[in-house]
Amino acid sequence: MRPLVRLDPATVWGIAVFVLLIAAGLYYVKWNPYYHRAFTAAHTHSIGTSIVSGTAAAPPAVGWQAAWSYAVAYFKAVWQAIILGLLIGAGVQVLVPRTWMSRLVGQSGFASTAIAGFAAVPSMMCTCCAAPAAVGLARSGASRGATLAYWLGNPMLNPATMIFMGFVLGWNWVVLRIVVGAALVLGVAHWAGGLVAEKAHPAHPGPPTIAPQVE
Repeated sequence: MRPLVRLDPATVWGIAVFVLLIAAGLYYVKWNPYYHRAFTAAHTHSIGTSIVSGTAAAPPAVGWQAAWSYAVAYFKAVWQAIILGLLIGAGVQVLVPRTWMSRLVGQSGFASTAIAGFAAVPSMMCTCCAAPAAVGLARSGASRGATLAYWLGNPMLNPATMIFMGFVLGWNWVVLRIVVGAALVLGVAHWAGGLVAEKAHPAHPGPPTIAPQVE
């Protein structure tokens, strides 16, 4: 990985604003709510009522009303995270230099994939909320492998999900989640990124061979 270039004061301020935006947004939308929910999961071994059935004993009958109710309930649960994902996706393009991002996570090697994958751990978003941020990374110069690692790392390496899973299902499932998640985020994302790069820049076949003519 090439060393990062020296940044001017305006760029430093832009990066500082971007980091502050991420920290404040994640604290309000993810970190603080999940912190309190972890205590609930530890005491009750549950994370609350179902988003489908609520407090009812059985899920609602299949139909348009059930679909609409679920869509409304899901939107109420994720709309703040979606807005945060949009802000992150826009902020990384506006406030962070493209050359800086390209040198950090824009290479086709494993290092860029690993950096993006571990950067997804504190985000703790679902795939739909992380999608705008992943698009912003790609447009800022991140490689395909790094972009995919960040997008998959949000749900797969979500520490809050692992804590809830440990209290509700058992810690053996957390170990399985970590192993499978790391393999998917680091291994599959890196392989897929290399596959895309190979298709975009195929190896040169070399000069054509000319068969000798027989007189």
